[in-house]
Amino acid sequence: LSLANVADDAVSWHGFIVGGKTSESVSTIQKQDFTTDTEIALYGNVSTSWYLSIGYNSSLHGYNSNGSFGGTLGVSFIDRITFSNNVGNSTVVGNLNNDKLYASGCNSSNYGFIIGGTHNNIGTSVVERHSFPNDSGNAVVVGNMSSIRIHNNSMNSSLYGFTIGMLVQGTDQSEVERITFPFNSGIGVVSGTMSRAMRAFTTFNSSLHGFICGGYTTAANSIIDRLVFPFNSGVSSSVGYLSSIG
Repeated sequence: LSLANVADDAVSWHGFIVGGKTSESVSTIQKQDFTTDTEIALYGNVSTSWYLSIGYNSSLHGYNSNGSFGGTLGVSFIDRITFSNNVGNSTVVGNLNNDKLYASGCNSSNYGFIIGGTHNNIGTSVVERHSFPNDSGNAVVVGNMSSIRIHNNSMNSSLYGFTIGMLVQGTDQSEVERITFPFNSGIGVVSGTMSRAMRAFTTFNSSLHGFICGGYTTAANSIIDRLVFPFNSGVSSSVGYLSSIG
């Protein structure tokens, strides 16, 4: 599944959950109102079942890309939902440079970034970018990370995008690598490490901190790690635990 969150007006905040997999992959888009304790509501659908995708957002739209789409491992679609709508299906608005799987996504105020992943089962370090609102158009390659990034995850502050962790020849890594917005060209820079090597975790951010939750090292864990922006150097700190292993 993928996640995006944003204030879509001065009062309401919502989270969106796109696709995912239970016993089978699903095509639903669900919406959670952050201002209430109500259950998650159905918002709409993507055009077919989608999982292992990545999510990121502008102030007006949520974007979904990468992953397994309709049974195909590795896709190039860029899908978009509009936050101001109460209900609605997603719309394909462009494509990545190549079909991808196991990439990660983050955003500045003007651009969406798709980082790393695999293409034809080969790992890549490529950073692709598209401009908001991207009514139509393809992402373009603007640079690279310092090494291949697979099974990584990403987050962003207002000035930087951070890519966290990866899998190299079957071994989990703890690197935190940073790109500087707008990242027109260049190579990412390793700016620190997580407190432990890990994969299959989730990330999110406030304006001041980035959070790394759960994941898998030698076993699944419930640890919440935090890094402080701009995170020029250092090691993330364990600040708490999830209510269950995740």
